[in-house]
Amino acid sequence: ATSAGTRLWVSLGFPVSSGAGWAELFSTVPLWVPAVLLVPIALLAASAAATPRWPVGLAHLALIVLGVATAVAATHIAVRFDGANALGLWPGAGLSLAWWGIVGGATLTLDQLGRAEMARFRRRAGAVSASAAVVCIVALVILAAPALTASARGATALTNGPTSTLPAYVEADSGGDTATGTIVLTAEADGSLAARVVWGGSETIG
Repeated sequence: ATSAGTRLWVSLGFPVSSGAGWAELFSTVPLWVPAVLLVPIALLAASAAATPRWPVGLAHLALIVLGVATAVAATHIAVRFDGANALGLWPGAGLSLAWWGIVGGATLTLDQLGRAEMARFRRRAGAVSASAAVVCIVALVILAAPALTASARGATALTNGPTSTLPAYVEADSGGDTATGTIVLTAEADGSLAARVVWGGSETIG
């Protein structure tokens, strides 16, 4: 089952409990630190409902609510089991919708700030819009830094694996024939025995 901590990260816009790598790179950093970096773009997105194009702003806010709700709900749905562990749906699809709403709402607010109608405030409004955009970009780059540097640090979840997940003699015996099935038995920590069938010479893709 998904923990409450994971659901909290998901509600903040992160599809994994590491918070875009923050929890892994900075194990002592509290949750509110990466959350603070979301404040600039969150404020801009929320302000979209107060712009002259408020119907569009409300539509973006609706996307945010729908996306977050979908992502959190996905963490409660188990589609299969890995031994005694329930495997839930990946919340990234719902969060993609939420981030679409966040970025769209923030962009709308910046656009309206830059389109101030009063001529005497036009330059000031443009400066505010540019400054807000720079603050958001810098905050998001800092927020994504652990994830962006994960490959260089060797901390990515995707790595080069062996050519086969089965013993060499099983791989050789199958000869690449996908009709050959191998029953794999795995002892679980609770004393149970998990069984699965591997077709061909490996579970790997390709």
